[in-house]
Amino acid sequence: MKNSNEFGEYTSWPGRKTFKTEREMVISAVEEHDEDAIRDYLKPLVRHWAEAFKRSQAHLKLNDEELLEAGLKHLDFALKKYYEKIEKEKVGFKFSTYFEWFIRQGMVEYVKSLEG
Repeated sequence: MKNSNEFGEYTSWPGRKTFKTEREMVISAVEEHDEDAIRDYLKPLVRHWAEAFKRSQAHLKLNDEELLEAGLKHLDFALKKYYEKIEKEKVGFKFSTYFEWFIRQGMVEYVKSLEG
């Protein structure tokens, strides 16, 4: 893979929530230590990127479940970083948009672990 830009830009999906709702989900996940709701919410987005990743890496035989888990690998870290931005009032984009980079990064790391 050349770089993560080959995946494309912002991804839309019918279930994407508003900025306010996503912000509330992040706050709830971090403050209540319960990320199940946001994990379930993000699964369609991770699935979208997993399918795109598999198409771009067709020469590899990638396991769907492992690839989905790799896409969610950095969820805890991403939630904490986004929450810090909320606290500093320096967030101007949806969490799902922010998390797309982390999804792709988790998948790249997964493939690298297979190679090494």
